[in-house]
Amino acid sequence: MSAPFGLISTAQHQSAQEQSSKQLFSLIAHPTFWTGLQFAFCIPSSKLFYWYTYWQRQRLVWWKRLSGQSSGFSVAESGRRASIERAFPWGHEIVEHIWTFETQRGQSWIVCNTSANVAAAVFLWDAFGGDRPVLALNNKLSPYKATIATTSTTLQPLAILLDIQLRKGRVMTYANPFLNSRATLEAQITQFDEMGICYTIILNENTQRTGVAYVRHRDTTIKEQIHVTDIRKRLSMYLQVPDACG
Repeated sequence: MSAPFGLISTAQHQSAQEQSSKQLFSLIAHPTFWTGLQFAFCIPSSKLFYWYTYWQRQRLVWWKRLSGQSSGFSVAESGRRASIERAFPWGHEIVEHIWTFETQRGQSWIVCNTSANVAAAVFLWDAFGGDRPVLALNNKLSPYKATIATTSTTLQPLAILLDIQLRKGRVMTYANPFLNSRATLEAQITQFDEMGICYTIILNENTQRTGVAYVRHRDTTIKEQIHVTDIRKRLSMYLQVPDACG
């Protein structure tokens, strides 16, 4: 295999047997059992500086893109070792290590090492950082992308049909357990925000007459009027999900 090429690996670790994750990573997450994530990139030694800088930048962008607090991340470099750090109220914590080494064959390796536990803890911390009780996860991290809310029993068949259509379009939906209850729209939306659901589709009496529903965004709380026949394609576009149904 000729350079450049990369290798990705995951491994389960136990702190009692190996170096503690508390020593390797941030104090924000150091369980007894943890999942290591590692990326190793092989390049000719003559191009080490370029690729070392490149991967520092790319890994920093990755953390910033998935976090709701992108300004809190920075890179600290010392020779052949670097770390990506996240600023917390109590100080800076390391969330990823990056280092290099050379082989006798004129090749160099760049290794990026982090933990799934640390990443999950950091993103959850950032998601709870707002003023409202909202789990503001990045769209790509939210388990459920959309749900459907209504207080009208006559609109329940439409809600179920729309849920099926969204799933066919690869939009992961949360089956609303309140469709057969007397829960108000406000109570439903509050719970969905706390669950981190990105979009809430609101069906009301006007939907029955015109076919137009409100699509509410979790973070902005803005409600957009969209015809029910266009919701699947519109959400697929917003979430950057390929529409399986064309």
